[in-house]
Amino acid sequence: MKDTSQNEVLFSVFDIQGPVTEPPKAHQPEEESPASELKEVKLSDADQEVKLLDAEPDKKAKKKVSFEQDVPDPALDQSFVASIGPIRPHPPSSGLTNPIKVLRLMKISHWMYFFVAWLALYADFVDFLSLAIGTRKIALHFETSKTRVSTAITLTLLTRPIGACIFGLLSDYHGRRWPLAFNLCLLGIFQIGSIRADSLNGFICSRAFFGIGMGGVSGLTSMIFDSSPLEARGILGGLLQTAIPCASITAAGLNMAFGAAPETYKLMFWVGAAISFFAAIVRAIVPDSPQFRHSRIVEIEANPNARRFKVKISRFIRNFKQMIVQDWTMLIYCAIFVSLNSWVNNAFGNNHFTFLESAKGMNNRTASIIAMLCNIGSFSGMLFGGALSQFSYLGRRRMAIFCTVMAIFFIPAAVLPTSPAGLTIGCIFFYLFVQGYCGILPSHLNELSPKAFRAFFTGTAYQLGTMIASPGAQVVNAISESRVKTLANGTRVEAYEPVMATTAFIILFITVFWVAIGPERRNTELRDFVPAAIATKVEAKQDNVI
Repeated sequence: MKDTSQNEVLFSVFDIQGPVTEPPKAHQPEEESPASELKEVKLSDADQEVKLLDAEPDKKAKKKVSFEQDVPDPALDQSFVASIGPIRPHPPSSGLTNPIKVLRLMKISHWMYFFVAWLALYADFVDFLSLAIGTRKIALHFETSKTRVSTAITLTLLTRPIGACIFGLLSDYHGRRWPLAFNLCLLGIFQIGSIRADSLNGFICSRAFFGIGMGGVSGLTSMIFDSSPLEARGILGGLLQTAIPCASITAAGLNMAFGAAPETYKLMFWVGAAISFFAAIVRAIVPDSPQFRHSRIVEIEANPNARRFKVKISRFIRNFKQMIVQDWTMLIYCAIFVSLNSWVNNAFGNNHFTFLESAKGMNNRTASIIAMLCNIGSFSGMLFGGALSQFSYLGRRRMAIFCTVMAIFFIPAAVLPTSPAGLTIGCIFFYLFVQGYCGILPSHLNELSPKAFRAFFTGTAYQLGTMIASPGAQVVNAISESRVKTLANGTRVEAYEPVMATTAFIILFITVFWVAIGPERRNTELRDFVPAAIATKVEAKQDNVI
């Protein structure tokens, strides 16, 4: 394969606007292998891409891009205290702060990958939130307590890391396309299993298996950063997370439309299963990420034994072990970073509908309307939290700390009002900042991840965090049901109000300190990676391929 043809392919893969304008190189020796040529061309193209993304090329040094296994640069880690002063500024940005201008950098292929990821996450959470919103119906159907039903939520969260590990590794090894399509099919199958369950134990068992399928989705949505522009990363991460409030609105709308009868939870689950199967079909139609498609073609042409299963597995395992040794502490940090937000969402968000019905005396229709309106705050928070974190001064951590502090101030407004209007307004502002933190997660986790294992790393960190927070909903339910609160008119209700408020305050207070001591690698390049199972020149020699 000639250098010119490789350039053309790489330009289309990495969306580089035109050829590299540099003096022609001397003829390479014939003994140089095709794999070596590929590596040299990639380095040149990546450098050119950095030049195109940089608005001030005369003020920066040429960026070196390595295609070996990703090794994080410790100099990019910044503590909160150090980042206040000009010790080490963030990499220069393009200065495009207008969201419209930033989104214009997106091409049709970028939007295609984004839609697939958004739809997968939407299907994932429609299924999950149908259970959270239908807790009371399911308890009446099986003639048990809401606390017992919330065990299904806990088990779903506990089994999610299993799916994150399995499907994350499959994605990093084979590509994003088929692992995600198969994952979404499993979601639909286990959702139908929940409908067919004729006992509470059978229902809980099916939800535990559902959690395995649910766990794989979050890591596989990292495909949106495989080729999208760096400047759009923050707002894309926020837009991706808006699938969650959209799913919440859908689940609340289905709950209201199907009525308050206990058996109607099955209709909600049928709709969720249909959405999962539709998302699987869309994922199967859309091509794989460009890094996987192009790397397979080039390696097969350069190395006759490139498709040998044992060689690729051995290489993948070797790189995986190296990644674990280098990045296990970062994995733990990211898991706790996610778990703090998940604790608030589980303890407050997953019990919010039950809180409206049991503690505030709202009927099914009123509670459903409030739940849907509260997602205005969630949607706005995720969108603007992700976008504002891209600005040079704010960054990921400062924005996360700001959102957390503001959420603490709005806890009373979210639980104390007695009127539907007051509860709605208070919860909108509370969720605006809680979910603003959530909107930062996709871009922040991907930037802290080793590039060749982003699906595994981000998915496992995210699902380990949700597993740590899994008891949140059940603990709040158990404490609230065991205590009563007397209202001003003498009515005795379950004590959801003080329990939810106290839990949210404690977790948010801890979050401020954890985020402050953490690292940040904003604007690190995510598009210049080689899949972990694809051989570089050095690895090919080690495997006796060349």
